Amino acid sequence: MELITCHISADFDCLAAMAAAEKLYPGATPAFPGSQESSVREFLRSGRCALQVLKPRQVEPDAVGRLIVVDTQSRARIGEFQTLLDRADVPVHVYDHHAEAVRDFRADVEVIRPVGATTTILVDILRTRDIPITPEEATLFNLGIHADTRSFSSVNTTPRDLEAAAFLGAFSFSGLSSGG
Repeated sequence: MELITCHISADFDCLAAMAAAEKLYPGATPAFPGSQESSVREFLRSGRCALQVLKPRQVEPDAVGRLIVVDTQSRARIGEFQTLLDRADVPVHVYDHHAEAVRDFRADVEVIRPVGATTTILVDILRTRDIPITPEEATLFNLGIHADTRSFSSVNTTPRDLEAAAFLGAFSFSGLSSGG
């Protein structure tokens, strides 16, 4: 099993980045390491998101053969999944936009870029590899980018965030991100 996870208190960038990582790692399973922001929980309960995300108790640690970590470089922030970091037989791939962060675990693959959202990094990779994106996915990815860049008003927003959102705009539809 390949496991995709993010940080505890998962936000929309986490959710969107896990969905994008699932496209890069077909067959991988997303799992929250713990809590989610209330808006993310409500969004998942609404049925507007097709992504199936496991809870920690639903993951058998011994079955994990690769760990993909998005939106954090801190072992403490991935909850009980941090035990997987100590297993030499589990390759670890990291995707994060916190370029100033000091990672406190090994990574076999790391993609760290100073952009406003981790989802931006993964969308860039999907676009480069010509991996198809559905309207639902594009809208979720845009939601992740908008949330972490505060709709592009954050000082951490970069031209890459704007380019990723513009690219996704060609695929998005209004039904997923709207309140109705």
